[in-house]
Amino acid sequence: MMRHSSTHLAPVPPAMPKRSGSSPGGFVASIAKSRETTLFVVLVLLIVGTGLAKPQFLNLQNLRDVLLNVSIISLLTAGMTVVILMRHIDLSVGSKIGISAYAVGSLYVAFHICR
Repeated sequence: MMRHSSTHLAPVPPAMPKRSGSSPGGFVASIAKSRETTLFVVLVLLIVGTGLAKPQFLNLQNLRDVLLNVSIISLLTAGMTVVILMRHIDLSVGSKIGISAYAVGSLYVAFHICR
């Protein structure tokens, strides 16, 4: 197969504009404008404010309890993230959590495990 050469020149693409995040000041400004940074700052302010209002909030037992409670939700969200990223969106997770909570509660009552 023979290729014909063209005498036309390809158009030159326009010059790329400078990115605002290329300078150190632009990078900091772009981080400061992000939603995640704002949420992180609000979270830190809530923790500091609650710690000042109730000093027992910042003890190790409370930190342990908070992390244990968050761990279940974190595992579920990690699994759902993988499912959503693979484009196999499954909305039945909420009903599975509900039926699991019902089953565990029923077992606690049936075997008198409640404290």
